[in-house]
Amino acid sequence: MQPIDPTQSLASEATDDVTGEPLRDVLARLAREVRAHERFIVASHEQPDGDAIGSQAALALALRGMGKEAVPVVTQPLASRYASLVPDGLVEVADDAWIAAHAGAFDAALVVDTAEPTRVGRVRELVMAPGVRRLCIDHHVDCPRGVWDEQVISRSAPANPSLALALIGTLGTSLEPDVATFLWLGLATDTGWFRFSNTSPDALRDAARLLERGRFAPEEVFDAVYGRHRLERLRLVGEVLRDLRSSLDGRFIWGRVLEEDLRRFDVGRDELEGLIDMFRTVQGVGVVALITQVGAGEFKISLRSVDSADVQKIARAFGGGGHRKAAGCRFSGGLDDLERELVCAVERELG
Repeated sequence: MQPIDPTQSLASEATDDVTGEPLRDVLARLAREVRAHERFIVASHEQPDGDAIGSQAALALALRGMGKEAVPVVTQPLASRYASLVPDGLVEVADDAWIAAHAGAFDAALVVDTAEPTRVGRVRELVMAPGVRRLCIDHHVDCPRGVWDEQVISRSAPANPSLALALIGTLGTSLEPDVATFLWLGLATDTGWFRFSNTSPDALRDAARLLERGRFAPEEVFDAVYGRHRLERLRLVGEVLRDLRSSLDGRFIWGRVLEEDLRRFDVGRDELEGLIDMFRTVQGVGVVALITQVGAGEFKISLRSVDSADVQKIARAFGGGGHRKAAGCRFSGGLDDLERELVCAVERELG
């Protein structure tokens, strides 16, 4: 199979958001780093979504196709919606014993879909270990300086798989069917199956290339990720929708999932993905949020913008980050305090 043309993967005028250089030049430097190393750990943020998992699996397979050792890792078992799409043994779960056993095993780390080292969780000690060359591919705005030996950071990319596809083209390796399938998973989920605002011409061009090279049926991937839910999950969804909260004259809508709800309905947190998108359909809403309890006095907040609001700014107020249209953060304290502060932060953004 012939390699893809990297100049077709992203707009020719795209630039790297850290250096300001043409993206093709930064990709070329990253490709040289990849060629110069042999043993890669391929990591992403904790609780990875389809964008992260798809990019990790695709790049690991592409590196293996070049004769490299490449191990994609997560810090907890994959969510069920993704596990059915990933062959057994491809992605490894890095617990403390695994990390101890792999100390010194890698000469390079490739981190995707986040540029913040703290977000990779417990594998950070392997990614940041002395002597390991640290590489990063991300499409978010936040990138601490001085952390990465080489990085490609571009908000112009519709999703992380578009950058991964461009790197594979720059490396000159062929786009194998399994690699194309995983890139499709990431691109399709991050664009909301090509309906979110990041569904750019680049996204659709990349989608066409992946369909040409892959061996997958889009409807089967969609069904695996979105189309099959347990009855218990639907009952929990009904409870959350019944209890939706509203403020700021209906411009801010949020839902809550507490630990007692998860226990009562026997639902895992990994089954909550996609729930927040239901809130976006409320007429007149500008920002929606899902508050999920992850421990005693510990909460995860997912944020989505329905029109012009920048939810990344809201997330930053709580020490989080993300995109203009989708972001997230954590909060330690009482639920009442969280909701009060969150309403204030949303009000500041909505004006």
